[in-house]
Parts: sequence; C-alpha cells; structure tokens
Amino acid sequence: MRVPTVCYGRVEGCAVSRWGSYEEYLADVMRRLSEERPSRLEFELGECARSWRHVLTAFDVLLRAYERRLPLGEVRVGGEDVSGLLRPLYEQVFSNYDVERARVGVPEGHRHVRTELVMRDGRRLVFQEATVSNVLRAFVTVKTRPDVRCVRLRRRRFDVPGYAEWQLIEED
Repeated sequence: MRVPTVCYGRVEGCAVSRWGSYEEYLADVMRRLSEERPSRLEFELGECARSWRHVLTAFDVLLRAYERRLPLGEVRVGGEDVSGLLRPLYEQVFSNYDVERARVGVPEGHRHVRTELVMRDGRRLVFQEATVSNVLRAFVTVKTRPDVRCVRLRRRRFDVPGYAEWQLIEED
C-alpha cells in the first residue's frame, strides 16, 4: 500500500497536501490502514522543501498503527526499509533483568487474580487470570510431558455463560 505523507503538523503549508488539517490526514490514513491491513507499506515523501517533516509524519503514522495493534509487514520510508526499526516494538523477549517488580493478587473490587509486571523501562504489563492460566497450562504441559515440544494457543471466541468471551485454545 502506498501512503502519501505531508508536512508534520503543517498540512496547510505543505505543497503536496490535499488535506485541510493534520487530523484529517491522520484519520484518512489510519482508516485505510485499518480497512486494508496491508503486508507492505511504502511511505511516499513527496516533493516538498521540508521533506524531513514528511519523514516525521511517516513515523507518527507507524507509531499510531502500533498503538492500535495493527500488524505491519515490510515498511519503507522514501524507498528505505525501516522494518528493523519497528521490530523491538513487535517482538520482545523479557528476562528477569527486565522486570523491576511483579505483583500477583486480586485487586480490590474484583474476583479474579491479576498479574502485573513493571518493567525496567517503566512499562506496566497487566495480565488477566484467564490469560495467565492458559499460558501456564501450556507451559506445564511442555515441561512435564517429554513427548510434547510445543503447545500453540490461539484466540477463539465462545458464547458460554460463566466464561470469558475470548479464550486461548490449543491448536492442533
């Protein structure tokens, strides 16, 4: 998918802009990304005297796509492959060194256990009981059965009273 860019924050003064405001540009581009879910993005920097503002716009769009959890494949900005820059956002491995502190308990006013990890870089990850239970079940299966090398869980929707709508179910 080809994505045009505009001057970051100054759409009205950008020579190649067809949008009335930066918000209008973002709404248009993010809608297209959500609908099309492309496997390849090519940000076009345009012929503008302030091309560095176009690069900022491309990265603003990419961070917003990450925030919305949109899957991104290959990403090129002005012909340059920048997919590697995004990999740390999408692929993360955590060690004990990365965890500043962890807390497991039932929050006040709730019935289910929550697991909270506060990372060294300040991020806070909170997992609901069902998520940890499913991952733990798969972990125990791999750890205790020598014939099982891997358990894959996939998100599936169920309509069963008393259970969460979304479950992590073992794949074949």
